[in-house]
Amino acid sequence: MLGSPPLCELTGTSDVDVWQSPHIRTWLEQLDQNPQPLLDFLEDHGKSAGHRLGVYFERLVWFFLQQNPAVETVIQGLRVEGEKRTLGEFDFLYRPFGTDTYTHLEVCIKFYLCMDGFSDANNWLGPNPTDRLSMKISKTTQRQLLLSGLPEAKALLTSLDIVIGRKKALFLGRLFYPWDDYCLDRFEYPASVAAGHNKGWWGSETRLASLIHDGERFQLLPKSGWLAPLSTQAAKPSEAAEIDVVRGKTPFMVARLRQQDNAWHEIDRGIVIPRHWPLLD
Repeated sequence: MLGSPPLCELTGTSDVDVWQSPHIRTWLEQLDQNPQPLLDFLEDHGKSAGHRLGVYFERLVWFFLQQNPAVETVIQGLRVEGEKRTLGEFDFLYRPFGTDTYTHLEVCIKFYLCMDGFSDANNWLGPNPTDRLSMKISKTTQRQLLLSGLPEAKALLTSLDIVIGRKKALFLGRLFYPWDDYCLDRFEYPASVAAGHNKGWWGSETRLASLIHDGERFQLLPKSGWLAPLSTQAAKPSEAAEIDVVRGKTPFMVARLRQQDNAWHEIDRGIVIPRHWPLLD
């Protein structure tokens, strides 16, 4: 999460001491050696929700902000209620040390693939094709980041003595390009997408066997494995039967592995789509 490039940069740079401190790497190395504080946090804050990748991602951000020495106060999930319905929810409000104002932070982790018309954000679809990159960008910029401007939100923030001074969107994820384009480094993408975004490939399940070469294998990735590259210890080729089980249902993600020095190493990753996708019926 902390080392990934943004998928979209919607709000610019802010709170450098919070997000780009040189102490972060040291802290992460210590957490690798003793992950119990993170495991305890996830257990205490709804580990059962971990199968929903967006919720799991939010939990990781929450833990990071709570542990961050540059942050004095963190509020998660503050709801704005209207007369008859909930009008919205602030993902996070946090106040860095040395400031009197809060940062309104919206976070998301998204994965999209495109068949053609790569420069149009409307053509980039999620594994659930009702989810589109254009829709998520619009929701983030036109609704979520503007929540504090609603009269009900202003009243709530005033009652809590919260003044928002900055807005930030942490918009991470990966775009998946057609296999042939990916192999030829042909990357065309919408202007709203960051140039250094994470990239992968997609291919049809009918072509799956032709997408690997001698000495390469696939590893089927559970949702919890969609975020980070595999370590050599975690890289273990999936059995063909395991992949066959998920065929014909919904798109699934695999890592492409290559064997070297008696270990498997991740080369890249892709989304495999069933032949009927993106039709929903």
